[in-house]
Amino acid sequence: MGQVLYFMASEESGFPQAIKAVGLDDRLSDNVTRQPATGPEGKQGLILVHGSGTKLAYKPDEQTWAGPFAEGRLWIGFWTNDRPTPADLERGDLMPANEVTSADGSAWKMPIARFAPRAMLVKDGKLTFEPGGMWERLWAHVEKLVENSVYNGSEDKTSIEVDLLRALEIIADALSINYRISSDPAQELSLLRVVSTHDHGAFIRAFMDSDAIEQEGAESPKDEAPSET
Repeated sequence: MGQVLYFMASEESGFPQAIKAVGLDDRLSDNVTRQPATGPEGKQGLILVHGSGTKLAYKPDEQTWAGPFAEGRLWIGFWTNDRPTPADLERGDLMPANEVTSADGSAWKMPIARFAPRAMLVKDGKLTFEPGGMWERLWAHVEKLVENSVYNGSEDKTSIEVDLLRALEIIADALSINYRISSDPAQELSLLRVVSTHDHGAFIRAFMDSDAIEQEGAESPKDEAPSET
């Protein structure tokens, strides 16, 4: 089982607060194993993993690292010969998803935006639905992607035009719901090289559930032209 390693430049006594300060509370909020170590740039701190771990050490010749992040207090890595897989990173409760196979053959469960929970509210006597919290971010992505969608009538398909950096931000944000990765695409998403020029569009279409929506449209009854008499 591959694990993401985190080196956090911090004193043991300030551990709980430091986790939040470097933005790891979304990935290491519980079930954390830690080991004091000398890490990148000779800094003193802690090697952290989610769950149990027996290989908590800084061995740069045997590991792959990215960083620093969090103003020089955080590095992220893994043992090069034991690369984490999507299954290793899955959270306990998964949002409904479409599976996307990345260029290296890994299968990622990309959350489907339209299935994100929305609060049921009554305003002016009418029922409305509004997303909140992290779901609000997802719906903001959807609104922007819809604005950039172009329908091709000849092929009965919709293409989504999106800047590549923006695409990575959306993919990281969405995958962080189902996996213990950061919503910052510069962190685990880049470290593990999850997205490529070959498959970034597939991740976005999976997020928008484009294939299912197009299939539903194709199967819905079409308005027939009135017959001439």
